[in-house]
Amino acid sequence: MLANGIGQKALYKLDIANIDYRLPVPGAVIKEGKLHMNVIFPGLQLQYRQPSSTWQHYVKPVTASGTIEVRSVSPLGQRFSRTIKVEME
Repeated sequence: MLANGIGQKALYKLDIANIDYRLPVPGAVIKEGKLHMNVIFPGLQLQYRQPSSTWQHYVKPVTASGTIEVRSVSPLGQRFSRTIKVEME
């Protein structure tokens, strides 16, 4: 419940107040050819991209191969987490 409040309300208010904060890096794994992602705070948007492509919004597991970059996005879309690379198992 606390994590939900932070992800749904508090980070949005921090964005509006223009207060700097760090976003958590999402968890990600490529299992059976599909990218699976999650994040500690519900409500944060997740994004991924394959080499030489643009950032895509993550909604559900997607087909992936090779190395994928992932990040989380602030509620207003103005701030991003650190980017990490995920490779197939």
